[in-house]
Amino acid sequence: MNRVAIILVNWNGLQDTLDCLASLSEQSFKDWVAIVVDNNSRIDPSAIEDRYPDVVLLRNKDNLGFCGGNNTGISKAAELGVDYCWILNNDTEVAPDCLEKLVQSLDQDAGLGAVAHPINYYDDRKLHWFAGGYFKDGLPAHHGYFKPVAETRPLPADTEFFTGCSFLARTSLLQHLGGFDENYFCYVEDVDLSMRIKASGFRIGYVPDAVIWHKVSRSSGIRSPVKLYYKHRNMLYYLAKFGRPAQVRLRWWMISMRFILSLLLKHHDPVAAWALARGLIHGATNHMGRMSL
Repeated sequence: MNRVAIILVNWNGLQDTLDCLASLSEQSFKDWVAIVVDNNSRIDPSAIEDRYPDVVLLRNKDNLGFCGGNNTGISKAAELGVDYCWILNNDTEVAPDCLEKLVQSLDQDAGLGAVAHPINYYDDRKLHWFAGGYFKDGLPAHHGYFKPVAETRPLPADTEFFTGCSFLARTSLLQHLGGFDENYFCYVEDVDLSMRIKASGFRIGYVPDAVIWHKVSRSSGIRSPVKLYYKHRNMLYYLAKFGRPAQVRLRWWMISMRFILSLLLKHHDPVAAWALARGLIHGATNHMGRMSL
């Protein structure tokens, strides 16, 4: 029985998934099994099994999103009896000692439910994308975002939340909590799960010397309608679900409205602006889950 299940969700990202698996094959920690969940991709994922026969390939009959895809993987991991689940984006490259350091942190501290770590840009490895999570005026934000790695001080042992791009968590805890809230489909679900982990009495650790590199926004694009819709809709859902103060919700509305104006006036992108506006409408009316965009 393996100690760790590495869960990758694949949706039309076959080459990224193959590259990520190649990176994982170099891990110094060897006691793991990879579970790839294909979310009904247009591209046949059989090449994954052909190249990596030890990988557990699960095929969802529909696109269940980041949340549903990972929940499929978590259920399989629990069935396999692994101690920990490493939720990992398929568009990443992993340092050889990353998993070893993450496992060591959870092994040494029973009070930790999950651990996060630095995530740097794939195309510019001297820049952080994530160096821990915190709340700025009530809204989630990334420590170190777009800052040079050399200028970022290591955080204390704990962080407010992890990013769904990469974190290691106790399988039993993920099962107990029901995994990700599938109302989100994708985006903001990681902050939600972090809050539920902490509410259950566990802490979230931060391991500053375990590193991966992320091909940021490869699957959705920087200003894609999909990303804008789900991110802005889901933040409203999150703020309401956890009873955040009215001024925090108002702040998000103001940020979103300014973004809509920028998309229209600066970027001349009415399609993206409408997707964001539609997300706000659906978030305000609790219209959740997967949407056709």
